[in-house]
Parts: sequence; C-alpha cells; structure tokens
Amino acid sequence: MGGNVLQRIGRVGGFTLIELLVTMSIIAALASIIFPTFSTAREKARQVSCINNQRQLALALLMYVQDHDEQFPPEATVWRDINIDARMLICPTAKKGTPNGYVYSHYLSTTSLGQIDKPTSFLLIADGAHQPTNFVANSPPAVPSLIATYANIYYSYYDLAFRHGASDLALAAFADGHVDVQRASGRGQGLEAQYYCYSGADDTRANWTNFVQLAGMPIVQYDPYVDYDNQTTGSSFPTPTGQQHAFCVRWIGYICPLYTDSYTIYVAADDGLRFFLVDVKNNNTVVKTTLWQDQPEAENYVPVTLQQGVKYPIEFDYYENDSGPAAARLRWASSLQTKKHITGDCLYPPDDTWVSQYQSLMVP
Repeated sequence: MGGNVLQRIGRVGGFTLIELLVTMSIIAALASIIFPTFSTAREKARQVSCINNQRQLALALLMYVQDHDEQFPPEATVWRDINIDARMLICPTAKKGTPNGYVYSHYLSTTSLGQIDKPTSFLLIADGAHQPTNFVANSPPAVPSLIATYANIYYSYYDLAFRHGASDLALAAFADGHVDVQRASGRGQGLEAQYYCYSGADDTRANWTNFVQLAGMPIVQYDPYVDYDNQTTGSSFPTPTGQQHAFCVRWIGYICPLYTDSYTIYVAADDGLRFFLVDVKNNNTVVKTTLWQDQPEAENYVPVTLQQGVKYPIEFDYYENDSGPAAARLRWASSLQTKKHITGDCLYPPDDTWVSQYQSLMVP
C-alpha cells in the first residue's frame, strides 16, 4: 500500500509529455507576439537617436552658414568644416562600423542661403551611404562628368539609405533645420516609354510614312532616364526587341525638380525629335522643340524657371532611321548643378491627369 502512495505522489509532482509540449507551444506563441514588439521599440529608440544626430548636424551647418556670409560649405570639405563630434555621424541603425551614416546635399555646396526658395522642403542632410556615389552604375558611361569623388554626398534619391522601419524610411534634415521622413515610395521611377519597333522586311523610306508618326500599337515599358547612344558600350537603347535601328519611342510623364531655379533644358537626338513641356500653372506649353527629320546628333536648349516639387508634364518623341548612329538625350543644368541627364528620381510616369488635361497640349 505504501508503494502505491509513493507512485501517486510521483505523478502529482511531474509533467506528462503532452503537458510539456502544450506549455512549450504557449511560450513560443507568446514569444512570437512579444519579440517583434521589442524589436520595434528598439528601432524607435534608434530613430530618436538618429533624429537627434541630424538635428545637431543641421544646426552645425546653419551655424557655418551664419559665419560664412550665408554660404553653405563645399562638398569636398563639409564634414571637416562643421567641426562636430564624430559620434554625431554614427546612425545606430546603419551597418556596424560605418563611420558616417549621413549624406550632405551636393546642390547646397557653396550655395547662398538666399538662393533657396523653399528651405522647409530643400534636403540638407539625410540617411545615406558611406561610399562615394557610383555614377558609373547609375548613369550611362557616356557621362563621365557625373562620377562623384566625395563620400557621403547626396546627388539623388539613389544615394539615400532607407534603413529605418521596414526598410522604407530615411530620415532627413532640411535647410530650415527641421527633421522629417523621406519614404522610398515618394521618389520618381522614370518615364513611360511607348516603343514602336519597325519589323517590316523592307526598310525602305516608303514604308516609314505611318511608322515615323508613331502609328499602330506600341510596346510599353518604363525607362529610368533618357540618355542613350548606340555607339557607346552600355548606353544602347533599351528597346523591347533589342534593335538599335528602325524604331520610334514616345517618352511621357512628368519632370519634378528638387529645388526652384532657372534651368536650361537640353534635348538632343540623332535622328528626329519632338519635345514638349507644359506650365501647369498657366496650362500652356512653354517648351516646344520639333526637329522631325533625319539628322546627325543635334542639341537644342531652352531656359525655363521650374519650381521645387512641382510636376511638369513632358513628352519626348524620337525616331531612329534604318542605319548609322542613334542617340537621344534629356538633360538639364542650373545655377546649382552642372549639365547632366535628368535622373529617374526626378521623372514620374503619367497619370489620369496627364492624359485628361495635358495630352492635348503635346502637339507638333
């Protein structure tokens, strides 16, 4: 009888296998709920630290401006000129060992504060990459002047690091000193490209009558910029069929400048081109260039004032004949930047408004 009592006492003090498994599953379920919350809390703390860093950096830059005749520091020496504690350059969310997790705007280098039309939306510094901008990868090799030589400099959205939150957020300080969020989804993605690729067996000029008027059904894709040249390795036209002759393309969408300034728009082509830019305020075409003919590469330029953050509807028609060089380029320059091709973060595909309100203004 005593043995039976001991057996009963042993059962009360232990766990069955089923009870143990149920307990482990409950613990695992609670962990799956609690741990992401801890992770989110840690990232929020890192964001607060990053915001404080950028506020201090923005303050240091604005103090520099006050001491140097209202002029921002040059990009080549900016991180030395502001003379700030190196710990302020470390973003806690950046990869461990990154000595500087921020980028300074190339467009503010040696710029006067009075030139900035809207300092509340003009990017000053932001989360970015430590290495120099690799424009060989982001731009056609035909534009060697765009190769950056300085680390931690912002040229376009491609230089931002969207490392906060769900890899969708970048924190940025603006020219008035406040810090805000930049979302990856907020940048441009390039232009809609409507390709008309001639596939007739006879490429004689008689068969081009309708073709060069962009008749028929196009193949639609999205191009990140317009700066193509079939004579330069790596810069050929991204036609859906791969052909570099006997095709037309119509690029449509919007240009959206990063800052207000007097720009010069450059359009070039070998062979034919038509280019239109619409002033949305007055709803009229302010830039119109038409050279719809066979020709060696020719460039036209038009001065125009563009406002920061405003999307200007554009259309760029191009045709390449049946032989020889082929080139099409869309570039700009201003008092704050040298001549370069318009990057994809400043180009947006068309929307319903573009079709309903502006398409009728794009006429030869």
